Amino acid sequence: MKIFLVVLLLLLSCVMSDDQVSSIKGIEVYSRKKTIETFQISSLRVIETCPSTKDSLEYMIKEGYNDFFSELYYKKSSVETCNLLFLALECPTSRDTASIISFYKNFLYQCKISPVLF
Repeated sequence: MKIFLVVLLLLLSCVMSDDQVSSIKGIEVYSRKKTIETFQISSLRVIETCPSTKDSLEYMIKEGYNDFFSELYYKKSSVETCNLLFLALECPTSRDTASIISFYKNFLYQCKISPVLF
């Protein structure tokens, strides 16, 4: 019976809105899609201020964020905090695309965005 309830909750979480999950968990959440979009939009802003990051952040926009964010929901406060820190980063001094991608992935890892688990 317990396994059935866990599976049911997982299936329901796939179709619930951010607001519904927020109500159930008692905290504000962002869906995976909203989290990815948040960083994609911020990346466009960073490209404007740091043109040398264009190729790296275009990769992150197209593939990197989808690979990095694997949970269905994240705590809104942790996404917003990490996003503000992301926007405040200084331009990387490296010109190597792979190094810059690693820099941003490491930043996200160190940021420890909190997933919302069921």
